[in-house]
Amino acid sequence: MIQATEISARFLLAKHVPDLRRMEPRNIGVIVWSHGLVRARFAGDPGSSSPRHTGPNSSYQEWVTYWRNQISKPELRRKDGTVIRSDELAFVEQLRTASKTQYMLVDGGALLDPIGADNIDEATEDLFEQLVESPKERNRKPGKREATMQLNNSTKIALAKARLFDREDFRERYDWVCPVGGTRQSFHFDFAIHTSKGPQAVFHRVQWNSDRIYSTAFQFDHMRLAHSQLTSEHCVAFVFADHPEMHDEKFIERQTMLNQRGTTINVADPEMAASALVSLIG
Repeated sequence: MIQATEISARFLLAKHVPDLRRMEPRNIGVIVWSHGLVRARFAGDPGSSSPRHTGPNSSYQEWVTYWRNQISKPELRRKDGTVIRSDELAFVEQLRTASKTQYMLVDGGALLDPIGADNIDEATEDLFEQLVESPKERNRKPGKREATMQLNNSTKIALAKARLFDREDFRERYDWVCPVGGTRQSFHFDFAIHTSKGPQAVFHRVQWNSDRIYSTAFQFDHMRLAHSQLTSEHCVAFVFADHPEMHDEKFIERQTMLNQRGTTINVADPEMAASALVSLIG
């Protein structure tokens, strides 16, 4: 059961099990709820570069249509006749009952930042990109490749100057399974410091103006909840912002959000970024 806590929003992961004998579910979509506002994004939607990977198209489309119909309703009704309004947290739990073994909705967890009409579409798209699409699919999108290369190159220069690549406990392309709601979710980080005691620091590269903002904040929150040794100083988001962008209102807002659960390091100046890393990590 989803617990009512001081949260702004929750999201559900839509999963498909292609082979019931193997029981290896694949993420095929996300549904984001925030006090009556509900948005969804599924593999195969217009504008999505993610293929369906869902078996017969007719069966998949029937489930997507059904879920979209459910989330569009102002209220849902339980089997006992109880009416649940879309602005109640119980609405999310009731949506989860719209599942079968092969197509299911599971609790993805909470988003602790305010989600409203002005940013729920963006938050939904961000979670979809991170939890459904592959990195290769994300980088195919127009405008992403150049920005990604700029961020990646500057980050690697900063890491090299801070001599983190020389550490035996430094990891690239780090995957870690973390408790999220009633499930266990696989998180991917670009880099990490990992010892026999588990993750000691995690690092994400974040395109501040489009990509990974909400999902990065979400992953930092849950990693810190699951691992007491991980402080906000050791959950690092690398961004690339030149001088004019640093004064952009949207950049300041997003940097503040990330700094509430982690540490933002601007790699536009790799020397300064390396110095910040040495101060934080040693």
